[in-house]
Amino acid sequence: SKARMLVDVQGLCLGVIPAREFSFDYSELEVGDKVLAYILSIENDDGNVILSLKRADRERLWRTLQDKSDSGELVVVNIVQANRGGLIAQYGDVEGFLPVSQLAPTHYPRVVDGNRDQILSKLNELVGQTLRVKIISFDRNSNKLIFSEKAAGEVLQEEIAQKYKIGERLKGKITGIVDFGIFVNIGEIEGLVHISEISWDRVEN
Repeated sequence: SKARMLVDVQGLCLGVIPAREFSFDYSELEVGDKVLAYILSIENDDGNVILSLKRADRERLWRTLQDKSDSGELVVVNIVQANRGGLIAQYGDVEGFLPVSQLAPTHYPRVVDGNRDQILSKLNELVGQTLRVKIISFDRNSNKLIFSEKAAGEVLQEEIAQKYKIGERLKGKITGIVDFGIFVNIGEIEGLVHISEISWDRVEN
């Protein structure tokens, strides 16, 4: 129901979560999911336990972040602030740091002579955006949470690469030529054809 959620409380009783007590990520929940909830009332008029996801959000968030950190699964964060060192990223109401060095190439601030004011200006353009990141450092005791967009991109590239098989023939578009070979875009991913693999004949230039 849109007005409430019904929860089996360890087979002991039926729990009810009113809409006003839904969590920020309630739309991601599915029937059968296990949730951590806070008990508001042991029994209402119908004999059910009243629960709150909202009141348990912070604990749930930290547990979720721990699980994502352990598994390497990506998370979506909101960028709420920028400084010269990087971005403050928020997952629920938990804040972490996304260093400049961990930004994806598309978001990395390319500025002349590394001008710090220009770097900050570029980073401020990302405030308000959502980014997919990977947790690369997690320590709840010290509230240390470090994200990496660059590492997330590597995970996504690996997932895409799994679709291709050795020996498969593909068509691609040359996107760059360098001393050691050519870069070729084959649709979802870009690869390198090393100079030694360009032709059966020796290619020196």
